[in-house]
Amino acid sequence: MQDHTQPLHGLWGEGHYLFGGQKRLFVNPALGCESGCRYCYLPTLGLKLMDKPRVTSVASLIQALDSSIAWIKGQTLISVGCYTEPWARTIKPNTRSLLAYFREHGNPLQIATKQPLTGEDVSFFAKLFKNSKSFAFFVSLPVATNIKQLEPNTATYSDRVGNIAMLLNAGVPVVLYIKPVLPRETIKNLRKYVHIVQRYRIPVVVGAMFALHGHGNKAPIAPFSGLSEDSNQDARIIIKELSRFAPVFENSPECMKVFQ
Repeated sequence: MQDHTQPLHGLWGEGHYLFGGQKRLFVNPALGCESGCRYCYLPTLGLKLMDKPRVTSVASLIQALDSSIAWIKGQTLISVGCYTEPWARTIKPNTRSLLAYFREHGNPLQIATKQPLTGEDVSFFAKLFKNSKSFAFFVSLPVATNIKQLEPNTATYSDRVGNIAMLLNAGVPVVLYIKPVLPRETIKNLRKYVHIVQRYRIPVVVGAMFALHGHGNKAPIAPFSGLSEDSNQDARIIIKELSRFAPVFENSPECMKVFQ
């Protein structure tokens, strides 16, 4: 299937609200993030950390999608939020609307967040995606012990593990998302990751950090910026250990097949 990536104009393009093509499309209800993660790649794309995110309307995004050949209803994998935190308080309402829109059209969907979930949030996901074979909720956990320093405006470790438990209890497919693997930092949490996968029996994605002029493949969220995957020995150790207990993948699209 040919991949039609849109040029850099309007809502479309690298670092914009919509980016990608017929195989995989990144959809951002806003641009920018206030999570404050110290390792964030957004400044590379000209998006300042801690600035108030620029939220766009759901109607404008849907109009841009419907007038484009860059996605296929019912087929294109939709990844929500590569240039923003999609479950931040001010962005969440638009994210909910977008998820419902794509669910209606039958597209495979994935969303990742570092934010805590409420009971109302879990009910929303259960209503749309209970026992779904085409949706995955990625609980992002690149670090587990140094969160306040490295990810200051995000959920605690216990809240993120709580997200996993609540979603699973509601029948929502969940993935442990260990991306990026921070050199000499993420691996400190290996025992905690083992505990999670042993207890909850969920698949895992262990992904490389994005760095300017890294040594791996171009970053799928920004292939023209110079960002590339920068894998390290720590990632290989984590993959090997967690593979003893659960399916482990190196990118999120591959992980979707485990639910089919």
